[in-house]
Amino acid sequence: MRDSRIEALEAQVRELLGSGRTASSSGNSLSPEPQPAPAADPDDDAIDQGLLSMQQAEVLVNIFKTRLTPHFPFVVLPAHVSVAQLRYEKPFLFLAVLAAASFDDMSVQRQLGHLLKQAVNERILASGTLTFEVLQGLLVYLAWSHYHTRPRLYSQYLQLAVSIVIDLRLDREPIAARKTYAGGHRNHLTESAQPSRSADEQRAAAGCFYLSSTIANLLQKLNTIPYTDYMAECCLSLATRAEAPTDKYLYYMVRLQHIMESIDFMTSQQQHQPMVDDEAATNAAIYAVQAELGALRASLPFELSESSKFQPILCVF
Repeated sequence: MRDSRIEALEAQVRELLGSGRTASSSGNSLSPEPQPAPAADPDDDAIDQGLLSMQQAEVLVNIFKTRLTPHFPFVVLPAHVSVAQLRYEKPFLFLAVLAAASFDDMSVQRQLGHLLKQAVNERILASGTLTFEVLQGLLVYLAWSHYHTRPRLYSQYLQLAVSIVIDLRLDREPIAARKTYAGGHRNHLTESAQPSRSADEQRAAAGCFYLSSTIANLLQKLNTIPYTDYMAECCLSLATRAEAPTDKYLYYMVRLQHIMESIDFMTSQQQHQPMVDDEAATNAAIYAVQAELGALRASLPFELSESSKFQPILCVF
């Protein structure tokens, strides 16, 4: 029975990705004042289901903000937004946050994970409602998926996240924001980057690249969300605005992952086309990577000990 449901979900994912059905972004930050609840299914609400009380949910949301967000700073919950507001305005993201943060109670976490998959399968895929909120919820789920069962769904959920980013064009500069100069080219020397995406959208696009690139490297597959100058500009803009304390990490996390892509590509080329007779070229490529990593480490605006995300690689150089 469970296998048949998973196969049905996979079929729905393939159909949805093939048809390109997604909804509009509507994904900027939560409104400053609580709004009437959207048409959320009570079957997907952990509070209505009696799995958690509001007090327990508040504890879990705080755990997400203080303990999980520093490790995956691509989905940030605004400090001024209450738990009740998050629950009613972004119920899917709320559920994903609870599922990720409930790691101290595996029984509850499994039940929350089941609710989340149920929401994806029966409510989101069935209606084709892939909003920006769904993207944020999927990113949270994917980032902390090792806490959940059914790892075979990971690639399908990642494809859903990628499809939302592409359909909402979050991976590229908004057309209205593009400026041309003499010769039709943007002058990067005189015009600083002014990304018009919201901070939430910029973080989410970078987070989707980060996860997609990581999995592509592990599985030796092509990353469907390429690294771009615009993505780097967005991350630098976030660091400059510093709306969230963790925004200062984004550019360096994304840049480091891009370097890892280069290393993976170089290794793959070596395996398929060994440069036995060109040791000098191999050494030059290795030196270039070492120099790039060294330069990245030297440019960090914070102490390396402040973030464990960079230590395993950058401490070597």
